[in-house]
Amino acid sequence: MNKKILVWTVGLSSAFAMGYGLRIATEESQTTTHQLTSNSASLLPTSAKLAINHPSEQDSSSTLATSDSQKMPVASPVNLDGIVEQIIEITSNGMQGFQFRDVVDLYTLVDSLKEEDLLNILETHFSGPDQQTNPAALLVLLGKYIEIDVRAALAFISSKVSDRKTKNAAMMSALNRWSQEDALSAYNFFMQQSELDNPEYSGADSTMGLSTIFENLAILDLELAVDKLAEIGDADNQQFRALLGISNAMENKQDFLDFIKSTERLDNFGLTESIVGAWSRKDPEEVADWLESEYQGDKTKELREQLFTSWFYKDRVKSADWFITSSTSNSLRENVNRILQTWAWEDPQTGLNWLSQHSSEIYNQTTFVTFLQHASYKNPNFVAARIELVNDPEKKVGLATRVHMSLSRQSTEKAQAYLANSPYREKIIK
Repeated sequence: MNKKILVWTVGLSSAFAMGYGLRIATEESQTTTHQLTSNSASLLPTSAKLAINHPSEQDSSSTLATSDSQKMPVASPVNLDGIVEQIIEITSNGMQGFQFRDVVDLYTLVDSLKEEDLLNILETHFSGPDQQTNPAALLVLLGKYIEIDVRAALAFISSKVSDRKTKNAAMMSALNRWSQEDALSAYNFFMQQSELDNPEYSGADSTMGLSTIFENLAILDLELAVDKLAEIGDADNQQFRALLGISNAMENKQDFLDFIKSTERLDNFGLTESIVGAWSRKDPEEVADWLESEYQGDKTKELREQLFTSWFYKDRVKSADWFITSSTSNSLRENVNRILQTWAWEDPQTGLNWLSQHSSEIYNQTTFVTFLQHASYKNPNFVAARIELVNDPEKKVGLATRVHMSLSRQSTEKAQAYLANSPYREKIIK
């Protein structure tokens, strides 16, 4: 099995499992490919086998034509319908029951196609109102087309692929391949299409393509990537997507520090926050150490909050512990409230468990009520079950009113049932 097929196999698995297109390597061993073609020839219709085998292996009575000077081999036409049927059969169940042998067979079928035959299949079976609804098969075929002619493939994807998810996956694959080979050309093409208001290259959906382009731009030249980051502005969230792409190219602490320094000339602190957020998702403890021991700017508070927000979704307890233990006496109350607000919305029970393990400086009636107030919007039943643990009667009524309002947004019936059984009914309806 050559390198190309191994990479192609990984790409195919990604297309099925994650909805992204295929990433196909550019080098191939002709000997190994021919061996695979021969081994898998039994899967093809007779006419397809003839097209794949060498002319010398074919029946001379059907492939040779006589002229005055010499006999020239004439290949039998490829049975494209038969190949399509086999591709669809192999991919019809997605990854369920998909075997390694299936990958080899699929590779053999698709890689044997000439460009005109591939386009014929795509036009006949996978475009227009009657196109096949097998996204895996389409992504496989588009992966080959992208390898042959990425610009033509992009044009086909833009105009002929109707399923939104399949289109986005294929466009990402095409832009990734192109930007790996020539990131600046891919960027220029993308921006030209965006300026022409091509709907496939403008708007929120299309900005995903910028991530892969800018990732490869950054690998090529970080300063060039930052120049282009400044050039695109932030329409339709493009700048944020581009920044995420550059962040994906960062491999270590020094890379992120270089990225931060490169963007300082843009005089946009929001970019710095976003970079720190991306860095935090990769290694939050490294960012924490940098903020505490090396950072010398005047935005410590903002960057600490950015770190906490990014870290929280990776490890809630550890991020909350860090945010508290590294707080000053002046910022402790504000930071506790930020933790409570975030946790109350996402996972109130775990948040309350964390809160209750702390001293009275952090866990007291004030913070408990604040936590319940935050939780009431999305978790009214959680709050209703704990109102009687509040000491202040007025705050009990306030929480009961919040619960009723939240339930009203969910269901009139639920709200009425709560009101009928609440000891604070008269005060709620005033």
